[in-house]
Amino acid sequence: MKCKGKETVHQLFGTRVAVLAGDFMFAQPSWYLANLENLGVIKLISEVIKDFASGEIKKASSLFDCDVELDEYSLRSY
Repeated sequence: MKCKGKETVHQLFGTRVAVLAGDFMFAQPSWYLANLENLGVIKLISEVIKDFASGEIKKASSLFDCDVELDEYSLRSY
């Protein structure tokens, strides 16, 4: 599988490195936002991380479930 005609990180380096790279790409901007020392921003990024993780868990729990309606899938993916 290629992404935009190029091999993916997963293909080139394996699952472990791909997951760690994704974690880093998510953590780095979170760290910069937290350093703004703005409680509202910190609360917002925390909620985004929570919603993101929750959506990924819901999406993974219905892998290969062909009975999932498009509306339901869209809610899980958002």
